[in-house]
Amino acid sequence: MEAVESQVGQAPFAWVANKDTDGAELFSSRPDAARLPNNSHGLNGFQQYETVAFLAARNLTPAQGKFLQWCGLSANDVRTATYYHAAYQAVMRGAIRDPDNLNPKQVIVPDRGLADYLGNIFDGATIRRLNVEFGSTAIAATRGRPREHADHAVRKRAWRERQSEGRRREQSQVVPDNDAGLQT
Repeated sequence: MEAVESQVGQAPFAWVANKDTDGAELFSSRPDAARLPNNSHGLNGFQQYETVAFLAARNLTPAQGKFLQWCGLSANDVRTATYYHAAYQAVMRGAIRDPDNLNPKQVIVPDRGLADYLGNIFDGATIRRLNVEFGSTAIAATRGRPREHADHAVRKRAWRERQSEGRRREQSQVVPDNDAGLQT
């Protein structure tokens, strides 16, 4: 956020971030910063912004990625379709889509792959790295969801308990037949 604000200065800009990002905390001091929807295809109401910051992570779950690869798509094809194309659509909501606006445009993206992809689309684009200092911020080495159970044995024990509880619940719902075979 600080890198984006230092890059744009006082100029108004549009931005995209993950859906779970609260807009009140991002760029809260900037009333001239407009949030774009994550799926902004076809929107024309943001053409006044000559700077667009695309900050969203468009990652599939591992299962989704494996399924698409099983369908014959390469990892690069999947990344292009799910990430690069979405970023292109968001960037194209800004002033860059106005052929009459000849002012320089600025697009801020989180990684070099996306920068190269967009740079190849727009003739005359210049790609440069932002000077972002992470300082003492540690990048998490673990991925995925946090562990729910301490180890394999505890996880299996919890699974067996859930299975037993389900069987007990099913058995408690069984009503024995009376002599006439009817329930009363």
